[in-house]
Amino acid sequence: MSKPEPYVVEVLFVPLPANEIEEKRRRLRALLLTGALRLARERQGCNQISSESEVPGRLNPQVVPK
Repeated sequence: MSKPEPYVVEVLFVPLPANEIEEKRRRLRALLLTGALRLARERQGCNQISSESEVPGRLNPQVVPK
């Protein structure tokens, strides 16, 4: 019995206008920065106990969902 062939993947490259490429780069940088900041905050939160100044005293009942 012969070995089955792997899947064939076809890749098509579509040229984009320069302004669209620049917009996609800006969005990617913003997403990467947001993700990096979120990861850093999560890791920092695991390593530190929140101080009293970080704990809110009162919550606005109009903002907090019931």
